Amino acid sequence: MMHDWLNALIKGIGLTLFFSTSLAYSYEFQPRIVGGVESSVQDWQFMAALMPPSESAGELTVGFDQFDAIVMSGSPARRFVGNLANCDLAQSTCPDVDGKVCLITRGDNTFAEKVSNCAAGGGIAAIIFNNTFGLFQGIVDADTPRIPAVSISDTDGSALLDLLGQEVSFEVTSRRASRSFCGGSYIGGKWILTAAHCVTDAELKEISDPATIEVNIGGHDLATDLDNVIAVKRIEVHQDYNFKVPPINDLALLELESEPKGVASVALASRALLNLQISEGRNATAIGRGLQDIFELGETLRGSTTSRLFEVELPLVSNEVCNAEFNALATKAEERNPVTPEMMCAGGDRNFGTCAGDSGGPLLLLDNDEYKIAGLTSWGIG
Repeated sequence: MMHDWLNALIKGIGLTLFFSTSLAYSYEFQPRIVGGVESSVQDWQFMAALMPPSESAGELTVGFDQFDAIVMSGSPARRFVGNLANCDLAQSTCPDVDGKVCLITRGDNTFAEKVSNCAAGGGIAAIIFNNTFGLFQGIVDADTPRIPAVSISDTDGSALLDLLGQEVSFEVTSRRASRSFCGGSYIGGKWILTAAHCVTDAELKEISDPATIEVNIGGHDLATDLDNVIAVKRIEVHQDYNFKVPPINDLALLELESEPKGVASVALASRALLNLQISEGRNATAIGRGLQDIFELGETLRGSTTSRLFEVELPLVSNEVCNAEFNALATKAEERNPVTPEMMCAGGDRNFGTCAGDSGGPLLLLDNDEYKIAGLTSWGIG
C-alpha cells in the first residue's frame, strides 16, 4: 500500500519536518525565505513549485472573425500562424496537416495524445474545441511535443469548421503571473515530496483535487523555465497528518502524470547525518519562492511570492533547545513543547528564514559535496 511506503520513506530513512524560529512567539506560523540570495540558474534542479494550473488567454483570428482561446496548461504560450486543417478527434496521426494548424474535437483520448498526433503529422499548433458547452482549460504533460495548444468553446469550434483552409493566427493577450503557492522536491520517478498542508483543506479536512495543481520541476524562473510543467495524477497524504496547528506529520507525496526530463532527483538524508550535523552546529540550506519581507507579530502579510528561486543558510537547532525557547515564551500550557520528535528546528535570526509560499520546500544538508534533503518547510514564527 502507498501509506506503508510513505511511512517507510519518512520513518525508516528519518526524514523530518523543520520550521524557522526567530525567538518570538505566535501560533500564526508563516514560513518564508527572508534575508537570502537568489539561487544560481543551474542549482537545485530537483526543486519543485506547486502552482494552480497556469492560464494564458489570447485571440484566434481568421479573416475578420475573432475567437477567444485559452492556452493549455503545460503548453508554450506563443504566437502561431498557419492554414486551418481538420483532424477530427486526433486519435491517430493527423493527415494533411504538415505546416498547418490542427483543428481537433475534444473526445475520449487525452489532450496530450491529440497534440502529439497533430505534431506527428507535421502540424505546427493545435486548436481543440469543446464537445460540451463553454470554454475549458486542458493540461498537456512534459512528454507532449512543444507545439502551442489552445482550447476554444464548442460554438467557436463549429464556426471554425466552416473556415477550414483559411489562415488562422493566434496572439497571446494576457498571462497570469507565474507564482507558486508551495514548494516541493523531486525524489525520483514520478514523485514529488511536499508538505501535507499545501495539498489539503484544513477546515474541510480533505485532500485537494489533483486537477487543481500542476508542478514545475527544475525551473529557476517560473515565468520562463517551462520545460517540466507537469499535471498531478494523485495525492497521498501521510496517514497520521493531523490538520492541527502546529501540524504533525506534515508530509505528502504527489504522483505526476509523467516523469520530468533532464533533471536529477534529490537524495534523502539519514537520521544519523542529521543528528551529527546538529551536534556539530552546522548550517543547512532552505530554498523557496515565498514572501521576502519581515513582519511583526500579528501584522498582515503583504507583497507577493517571487517567480525566481532564492536560498538562505540557517543554523540547525536541537529540538531540546528549540522547545526551551518556545516554553520561555509560552503563555498557555498547550503552547509548551510544540516541537515533536517528527520535527526538526532551524533558524534563529528573524532577518533570515522561510515564509509564506516556501512551505513544502526542502531543508538541505551538505554531505561530501552532495546536498541531501533532511526536512520540509512546515511552520515557523517571527
